[in-house]
Amino acid sequence: MNLTSPRWQQITPSEFPWEREALAFIHEEIPDHEPYRAWANLDFVAEDGSIQEVDLLVLSPKGFFLVEIKSWPGTLSGDANTWNLEREGKVQTFDSPLLLANRKARKLASLLKRQKAARGAQLPYVEPLVFLSNPNLQCKLTGSARQGVHLRSGILAALTRLDPAAPFQPGKVRVYRPVAQAVVRAVAEAGIRPSQRARRVGDFLLEELLFTGPNYQAWLARHATLEKIRRRVRLYPLAAATGAEARAQIERAARRELEALEPLFHPGLLNPAHHTQSELGPALVFDHNSDALRLDHYLVRDASRLGFEDRFCLVRQIAETLQYVHDKRVFHRSLPPRASWSGTRTPRGPS
Repeated sequence: MNLTSPRWQQITPSEFPWEREALAFIHEEIPDHEPYRAWANLDFVAEDGSIQEVDLLVLSPKGFFLVEIKSWPGTLSGDANTWNLEREGKVQTFDSPLLLANRKARKLASLLKRQKAARGAQLPYVEPLVFLSNPNLQCKLTGSARQGVHLRSGILAALTRLDPAAPFQPGKVRVYRPVAQAVVRAVAEAGIRPSQRARRVGDFLLEELLFTGPNYQAWLARHATLEKIRRRVRLYPLAAATGAEARAQIERAARRELEALEPLFHPGLLNPAHHTQSELGPALVFDHNSDALRLDHYLVRDASRLGFEDRFCLVRQIAETLQYVHDKRVFHRSLPPRASWSGTRTPRGPS
């Protein structure tokens, strides 16, 4: 695709050289004619108010794709839910980026369907893909873990190459000029905007989305002036609140959590340091341990090395923390493993 083509919209220039290289790799090979379109580095606010960052959207005769770019070196292994990246003798464990891309794709599809341009038009399904762009990555993913995940040798075919022998799937929308034009108008009406990776909440800039809860997003954030200081920020987005009462309900939820946790003192609990307001919504700011690991990731990575005493200690610490909280008449709904974090060998309990 031509560098000046209106069919490729670089919504925001990427600040990362590896991401710029990955986008350029795709950019050079995408055809520059109808119905091809691409949008790079963008944000959208979903109907639930959550902020969603997208590396790349590609519209082609084959379909409409949301592409999550990962440019890691090293050795990658894992399953459909959890990945392990080994590099320089260290192992990082995290959720499969395809899971996040799939959630973004569903939220984007729902948002686009509500736009005026979508009335009377059938928009294509938004399909999630992960592009592992580093040529030095050794990918050991297999089976279901490999579905929707592409290296440099396969990403362009996944985005553009139609298989004449493949039967057309019922319900799948064929992408041709009128469909492409409807998608372009819907994207514009949906408020797709430049990526705002430096979002400010109090003294902190939101950098990395850690996970999404039922009515909040947990972000890793750095101090605006003291760059070495990191905190975890739980943001309660207000974008979806269309009325005063809805906004007040979200603000009450943040305030209730602060009021419930503030008087609690237990080594297994992570208490919010303070509450702050922002244009994005109310937020709670927590301390952050850079060595901490979510319990579910900890178990995937290290469970085989835990002896009986380690396992017993883990269960005891979580149980004692919950007992303390319940004795204080503070109750909760579901408590998934991702609510517990480990900063040392054995997890300390819910945070």
